[in-house]
This record gives sequence, structure tokens and C-alpha cells, in this order.
Amino acid sequence: MFAVPKPLARLVPLAFAAILGGCWISAEPLVTDRNAATVPFEGTYASSDGDDETVSILAAPSGKGYNFNQGDESVEVHFIAIGNGWYVLQMIDPVKEPQDIDLGPDLTGKRVPTGLANYQLLGLSGDVIRIFKTECTEDVAALSGVEKDRNACVIEDLASLRAAARVLATSIVEGRTDPEVQELRPLGP
Repeated sequence: MFAVPKPLARLVPLAFAAILGGCWISAEPLVTDRNAATVPFEGTYASSDGDDETVSILAAPSGKGYNFNQGDESVEVHFIAIGNGWYVLQMIDPVKEPQDIDLGPDLTGKRVPTGLANYQLLGLSGDVIRIFKTECTEDVAALSGVEKDRNACVIEDLASLRAAARVLATSIVEGRTDPEVQELRPLGP
């Protein structure tokens, strides 16, 4: 098993921190153009994170990916549909080349690409998007194809990712878990 890298959340704006801060990862992307879903929520949104910058989710120029944009930052993401307004959002480590980091005494040195994919659960209710921070709960960690590594669930395949998403979505709906959430509300008419 590989070691989970230090949290990346301090390297990016708040909306991206919500995406990067999850506890479900895989050694390589499980969602590709072949199995990704198109989504009914392209557009520009205001975020509940308190930042004045808007968030946009727009189809990437090629393939089934989407660009998730906030301010000057942009990352390509993919989605899979789980059903009943639930989706899994996948983002791959945005660092493609080694970078020098100097963000204070606790975070300096070289940042190298990990190639890891990170997953969040997304719920669509009307035109409001809720991005839930994924948690490595006992129910999720007990699934076949999921292994707990420190505080993260390492997910081995797409079927296990779908199963984990269904477990977490059910737990949220039933009120058994209350993960951190970022809410996106559409701008404009």
C-alpha cells in the first residue's frame, strides 16, 4: 500500500480545497471519458464558502470532462452518476510538474505530482449543488475493494467507488452522518 500524501488543501482556493480535502482516493483515476457521465448542472455558481469568487462548471473542450473553475484556478473533473440526483466527482492531482513550495514554515520544499485521484460526493437538489466531503467511515471501509490507509479510504475499482458513494449517500439521507458540505447556488436568472 502507498502512503497517503500530506493534505493538498492549503495549496488551492476554498472551492478546490473542498474537492481536494476528501478522504477517498485511488492510485489512478477510476473515471475516464469512457465511463464518465454528462451532467445537467453546467453553469456559474455562488459558493457557500464565503469567498466572493464564483465557481463555474463547464464542459471541457474535448471528452466528457468538465472544467471546475474558481478565480484563476481551473481543474478538470469527471463525474459518474449514482442515481437519484447523486454523483461522484473525481479530480486528479493538479500538479503535473515538480514545484517549489513556500507557504510558511510548515509547508516548504518540493511538491511532486502524486497521480492520485480524489473523490467527493455531489448531491443535486433542484438547481442547488452540494459537494460533500467524503469520509472513510467504517461502513465504507468494510466494502469489498476499499482499504483503509490512515484516515483515507483507498478505492480499488469503479464498482467499489459506486458502492461507497451509495453507502455515504444513504447515510446522509437517513441522517446517520453529517459530513462537511459546500453548497453552490446558480447565478443569474
